Amino acid sequence: MAMPTEPIRFSDGAGYDRFMGVWSRLAGQDFLDWIGPSQGQRWLDVGCGNGAFTQLIAEQCEPLKLVGIDPSEAQLTYARQQPLLQSVAFVNADAMALPFHNDAFDLAVMPLVIFFVPEPAQGVAEMARVVGTRLHRLRRPLDHHPRGAERRSGPRGHGRGGRFPIPCGAARPPATSP
Repeated sequence: MAMPTEPIRFSDGAGYDRFMGVWSRLAGQDFLDWIGPSQGQRWLDVGCGNGAFTQLIAEQCEPLKLVGIDPSEAQLTYARQQPLLQSVAFVNADAMALPFHNDAFDLAVMPLVIFFVPEPAQGVAEMARVVGTRLHRLRRPLDHHPRGAERRSGPRGHGRGGRFPIPCGAARPPATSP
């Protein structure tokens, strides 16, 4: 049987929120705890969908700039209607061809999205490009997660070799020493 060549697209922001919103927020909270971002940074949320994770960034990270991209205009329309996301720039774009200059952001995140990117390596390379020389690493060992010991075995005991169990990507600058 041939695999479909069309990428998966989500076209109903409200429906997606009912179906996946709670999970996105729970996973997103762990993801933010894991990367431990500083306030006042320029963020890019790749594959922002209906804005569930984008809203966590806006509420908790005091971003200097926050841009969300997604290939689904319907998802972006839903995100743009959310009261807490009025200061966010939402752009209809492809993760594999980000429409931004090199070094345009301090952090680029792609939580729960990489499975839907047709060429994941190209998407991650684009994230690295827009973060540029400040690229730190894409995945941190669990010892750096605030609840690392709880996460070692992954969900329901399914381990991931000592790595964070939620599929995600993040590009951020290295921590500076005092």
